[in-house]
Amino acid sequence: MNDLLLANIRKSLKLLNTGDIRLSLLPDDCTWRPIVRNTPEGIVCPQADYFGFYALRNAFRGVLLGANYLASGQAILVQSLYGPAVTLFYTASFHALHSFLALNGRVVIELTPTKKGHAEDIGDMVIAILNKKNQWIFEPRKRSHVGRWLELESIFAPRKYEIPAYFKDLFDYFFTGRGHYKCKVPLKEYVRRTSKGEKISPGTPYEVRDKLKEFLRMVAETRHIAMYESFGSDPVVVEGLINRDIFSTRGIDRQANQFERFATTFFQDITERLNWLIEQIEIEKDVRSWLFVSVYTQPFDEPEYDILYPENLASDLKSLHDWLEVK
Repeated sequence: MNDLLLANIRKSLKLLNTGDIRLSLLPDDCTWRPIVRNTPEGIVCPQADYFGFYALRNAFRGVLLGANYLASGQAILVQSLYGPAVTLFYTASFHALHSFLALNGRVVIELTPTKKGHAEDIGDMVIAILNKKNQWIFEPRKRSHVGRWLELESIFAPRKYEIPAYFKDLFDYFFTGRGHYKCKVPLKEYVRRTSKGEKISPGTPYEVRDKLKEFLRMVAETRHIAMYESFGSDPVVVEGLINRDIFSTRGIDRQANQFERFATTFFQDITERLNWLIEQIEIEKDVRSWLFVSVYTQPFDEPEYDILYPENLASDLKSLHDWLEVK
């Protein structure tokens, strides 16, 4: 999370803490969900001055909503149900993605039209982006899983941004782990040198930024294959079995295990960031209660912490929920 977003959240909460902004369901007040309007000048939001509240809301909602999908994936992976497990780990990661985007100054606003034609005037959804002037701008988007993952492109593209290790690990699985290299050694050269006993690399491994857009599309497409074809096995192993290149199913669970590691570490990272964040802000009791209702609108099942592992992740998630639930 960058300093700019932290400053924006603090500024937003300061406005709400003083009572200068009303907490109500009236369209120009701080509502449970942000309101966007289409105007000749572009998309505007009446809550733009304190939109950091909604960044905080999305950051909490993503991981709390996705926790049960992660727990369910962990439960069925041990039963070797690879397709359903990948589907659940992907779904958990997709919800975590919304938290990650929010913590990087990009807030997804799902449009729920109240009258015919309203949503079509803007698009399927809107993305709120915190610019360098510490102001929120609003852009239309089409609703799609690929499009949602591609929002990471603008975050990961700058060289100074440190891409999280769990994204790099997943990338290595998709590319290097499946035999895709940047600069491959010509076959004749490879045979000639290895026949002399030389150990040489098949090529230079790609880095995430080399294939960023392709990688993000591959993540999104995994969902479709796992959900509609119930395929969660490692594709290289399956292809080897079909071609009779190998005669063992060893490693067939690699894709499901890889997505389990990705989803779990994704959640751990976000919960750690959020637990750090709540130590850096001041929020009045009534504003925190309003945030709780905002996070749980629309309602979803409360996370089942007892069946989620590792224990520190379950504990961190529960502490986030407890912090929200003012008693």
